Amino acid sequence: MTLADTAVPNGAMYKPTLLFLDDERRVLSSMRAMFRRDYHVFVADNGQEALEIVERENVDVVISDQRMPKMTGVEFLTKVKSRCPEAMRILLTGYADLEAIEASINEGEVFRYLMKPCPPDDLKKAIAMAVEAARSSDADVAPAEDAPKEAAELIPFPGKHKAPPRGATVHSLPSARQRKTPAAAQKAAPRRGSAQPPRSAPPVQAADDAAVDLLVLSRDPALHKAIQDAAEDRTIHGSVSVEEALALLGSHPIGVMITDLTAPDSDIESLTKTLKQEVPELVAIVASERSDAHTLIGLINEGQIYRFLLKPVSRGQCRLWVSSAVRKFAELAGSESAIARHRVAAPAKAAEGAKLFDNLRGAFSRLRARLTGEEA
Repeated sequence: MTLADTAVPNGAMYKPTLLFLDDERRVLSSMRAMFRRDYHVFVADNGQEALEIVERENVDVVISDQRMPKMTGVEFLTKVKSRCPEAMRILLTGYADLEAIEASINEGEVFRYLMKPCPPDDLKKAIAMAVEAARSSDADVAPAEDAPKEAAELIPFPGKHKAPPRGATVHSLPSARQRKTPAAAQKAAPRRGSAQPPRSAPPVQAADDAAVDLLVLSRDPALHKAIQDAAEDRTIHGSVSVEEALALLGSHPIGVMITDLTAPDSDIESLTKTLKQEVPELVAIVASERSDAHTLIGLINEGQIYRFLLKPVSRGQCRLWVSSAVRKFAELAGSESAIARHRVAAPAKAAEGAKLFDNLRGAFSRLRARLTGEEA
């Protein structure tokens, strides 16, 4: 049995499902050869065909190229987010396109942004983590009662169906349409025959929206004012240095943090990544007067930043994203499975300034306790 196989209550086995979108058939052939042993693999060479697969099949993870005719990877993943939000999304591209990187954060909300050529082990690890996150979400949702009994199929190329090997025991999976069941039915049992048992304790209740504090780390008065205007009656804590921000994080229930990457402080990027690792409920928005591809890709993969604000920020956009970030915090604080969908990658190397945070693990733990209501 491979790590991709999952036992289900009746003793059967099934494999998670991946969908690769790329306009180069050789890339699709390579992906199919690399992953077909451990996963059911669907491939498509255009966005529309890929969307039809997403709507028809029970896809766990979608991996898309960016530069394609008619529909870009970000456009496709944004549609996937809308039509099948439980599917994890990965962008795999050969171009560090700043516009695409920003859109992948703000519109596609990708789990990972990977550059080609991506080492096979890195790609496998990213997909395995995405599958784990998808399954964690599945444990909270019930299967449709009328789910089909037929075996899942492997599609090596669009339109060419191939059944599983004769004699193989494959657990049937509900289709995308069938899995969209009413909320009452979703609470009944884990979806897709997940082997994960129901949690014995109810999920921690998230803090009330109005009680969520925000932290702004910036030396730009205009950004502080924009966030203050956007936050309405929520409590805003302002800081101009990492040290000041850490003191505020240690003493207040801050659920949303807005950091200014253009501030002359080399520890800001490290702080953003470290906080996501230590306090996964915290929602991070980063702002900057300019985009830096390398920095933003690192913040996606190692910091799971929620939004990127290009300065000067508009009041309307700022208000929209602050409100959305507060809702995202409430979602994360109330669900371990939601946190799993935003799990960060291990840093490729020790982040600059990381030693600054080594003696603050206790403070981060206390912040988590306040945010989740576990503080005594």
